[in-house]
Amino acid sequence: MRVVITGGTSGMGKSAVKLFLQEGWQVMIADLNEDAGETLVRDLQKQGYPDVYFCRCNVSVEEDVKRLYEYTMEKLGGTDSVINNAGIWVGGMLHETKDDDWNRVFDVDVKSIFLTSKYFVPYMIENKGGTIVNTASVSGMLGDYNMAAYNAAKGAVVN
Repeated sequence: MRVVITGGTSGMGKSAVKLFLQEGWQVMIADLNEDAGETLVRDLQKQGYPDVYFCRCNVSVEEDVKRLYEYTMEKLGGTDSVINNAGIWVGGMLHETKDDDWNRVFDVDVKSIFLTSKYFVPYMIENKGGTIVNTASVSGMLGDYNMAAYNAAKGAVVN
């Protein structure tokens, strides 16, 4: 079994990487942090997990996601699951949030899901199966104080 995990170098993504490897899956880690990704892969391979790979990817940029898809096909020969875990948080009241911050949160937290699905779903359809898991947050169901952009983005993911 093969999985792609975005935002896989830290937090929940990193935990998911380790869990999937322990269960015998091949794992493709996608993250913007190249140093953390290469270090994580090296450490995991030293621990006896040879089937883990890293692709530097800005999940909000279509060309990067296309490259992630192509690299995944090259290294894993396909995928059975995509975990859309990459996300960022920018705090602020709605009326104080800068356009650039709002757009950046939506690009990473929402547009990235569209882009990974755009590239990986056709493969899954052709192969008659696969799963996509989108990491949301309770913040997508209930508003948090001073988190306008994040709440709105995670609300979009929930829906």
